Formats: sequence, structure tokens, C-alpha cells
Amino acid sequence: IYASFLLQYEQSRIREQAQLDSVYFVERAQPAGPGEGRDNLRLVLGSVAGLVGGLVVVSVFENLDTRLRSTQEFREASQLHILGQIPKRVLNFRPIRTSPTDIDVYNHLRTRMLEYMHDHEAQSALFVSARSGDGKSTVLANLAVSLGRLGHRVLIIDADLRGKQQHHIFKVSGDVGLSNLLENCAPLEDCLCDTSYENVSLLPAGQTETLSTDLLSASSMTALMGVLSEDYEYILIDSPGFIDLSDASILLEYVDAALVLADFGNTQREEFASMLDQLEQREARIMGLVLNQVDRQNRLY
Repeated sequence: IYASFLLQYEQSRIREQAQLDSVYFVERAQPAGPGEGRDNLRLVLGSVAGLVGGLVVVSVFENLDTRLRSTQEFREASQLHILGQIPKRVLNFRPIRTSPTDIDVYNHLRTRMLEYMHDHEAQSALFVSARSGDGKSTVLANLAVSLGRLGHRVLIIDADLRGKQQHHIFKVSGDVGLSNLLENCAPLEDCLCDTSYENVSLLPAGQTETLSTDLLSASSMTALMGVLSEDYEYILIDSPGFIDLSDASILLEYVDAALVLADFGNTQREEFASMLDQLEQREARIMGLVLNQVDRQNRLY
């Protein structure tokens, strides 16, 4: 019995010694020095400052960029009904759209326009935008072609006497036109041009050295519109940017309605508001709003 007891005691002591031998020190703990605490603080403060600075930069750029970027923003800024949205084109394209999708877009716009013209007994419409380059001339030309395709006799008047794009779009001569008529330098039949599109005629801007505002303010413009309204069902008038020149404001006197066009994503809020204020002051009858160059993948409602 005594021998068995000594054996168990020896085995127990060996196990305890083995457990003690498995415990070892990795590294003696040292208190953090004063410099290491400051470095950690600088790192935290730097991260916070970078985040705040980034937010400030983003906020500044958002405040500087006052472009209208969604259909909802256009509705709120204008309180106008959106008649149509013209899809964006990235690559070069022919001014007159011929794809089935584009034709459908303009046919939809044509329907909305005809509804207004019928309800308000309107025959003539002035196309206006805040700035030149918003695509007003191209939209007008395509809408005229769409109207002609339906069988309506349509006349386009290019009253943008400086920009004058319509004769380029329809590939006709622009040597004589509206300005020559108003100066009594050419008869009407010499100024009107047939286009290659059925039922669509064009009165180009023509050539002149006279100030456009003086020409468009002449009483002969009123007489001309009276004559033309007897020969055509619809008269669509192109104009310069509303902010660029006062010509568009003058032309409002000769039409039954105005159609406002805006370049989606590139129209400045202040300029858009200024144009609408001027239209209101002139008591313009506004048909509605057309958004051009709409990115259908990124547009926001």
C-alpha cells in the first residue's frame, strides 16, 4: 500500500511540473510613452478632418451647380405640363430623326401639341428656350415633319436671324428669306422653300445687315403673319435664346402660343426662372414644356 501511494504521489508531481513548464513569457509589458498617445490622436483627428473637408467640398460644388437635373425639378421650377421628352443622342446624328423610336417620340409630342392647338384655336407657335444650343431648332424641325406626315400643311419660319439653322437642317438655300421680306427686298414667292418632306415648307432667315430687333418689330411682320396664316394650317417659328437676345420676346406678339424647350441636365435654374418671368410679363400663352437630351437611363422623376 505504501509503495502504491508513493507511485501516485510521484505521478501527480510530474503532471504539475509539466503544466508549469508550458507557461512562458512572450514579452514584458511596457507602459505607452507620451509620444505614442499623441500620434494616435493625430491620426484620429486627421481622419475626421479629411471626412469633414470632403463633405464641405461636395456641398460647395452642389451649391455652385444650379442645373436642373430631373423632371421633378423642372416641374417644380416651371409649374408647366411636360409635353414630351426627347432622348439623348451621344453620337452625331442626322437632324431629322428617322428611327421608329424617334418617330414615336415626335408623334407623341405632335399629339399633345395638336390637342392644345385644337382646344385653344391656335395656329402658330413660337419655340423658345433660355439659351441658344438647347436643341430648339432640331426639335421644331422634327415636329414639323411629324405634322406634315399626318397631312397638315406646315410652315417653318426661321426667325433666329443670327443663328439661322433651319436652312441647314433641310438643306435648302438661305440666301433670301424672312429678313429680305421685312426689308421689302424680295417677294414672298422667292423666299419660301419647299423641303424634301411632304407638306413642310420653310421660310429661311435670309441675309441682312439690319438689327434683328428692328426688323422683327416692324408692322410688316404682322401683315406677313396674316398672309401666311391663310395658306398654312400650322406655323412654327424658331427663335434665338430668350436670355441671349430680346428677339424672342418681340416674336410673342405674333403667335397664338409658346412652346418652352429645355436641355435636360444643362439648364441653369436662374436662367430658366428668368425666361419664365419674362414670358409671364409678356402674358405669353404657354403650351407646355419639352425636355431635350433626356438620358433615359439616368433621369430622375
